[in-house]
Amino acid sequence: MLALGVGNSIEEAATITPTHDIHHITAAAVHVAITTINPPSPEFAGMLLLIADLGNGISLDTGGNIKSSGGISTNKVGVLVYDPNTSKWYTPQGG
Repeated sequence: MLALGVGNSIEEAATITPTHDIHHITAAAVHVAITTINPPSPEFAGMLLLIADLGNGISLDTGGNIKSSGGISTNKVGVLVYDPNTSKWYTPQGG
């Protein structure tokens, strides 16, 4: 289960591990797409909100456990939903 509220900022990376249901994503030295989001526990099912604090937004790609590629524009919120039956994160933004 994710802790409710806003967690620490997470630097963009191919793999991120959220601890709360809301996180700001900040820029890394080199822009990379997020391909894997580690669920906080094996029984987790639910939503995650990511806020894009970086100038070029957040890129999401399908190389790991994200179902469809897409992105989140700068200063916007992206909603992702994790389904443990498929072990995938789904984005309503499409891809």
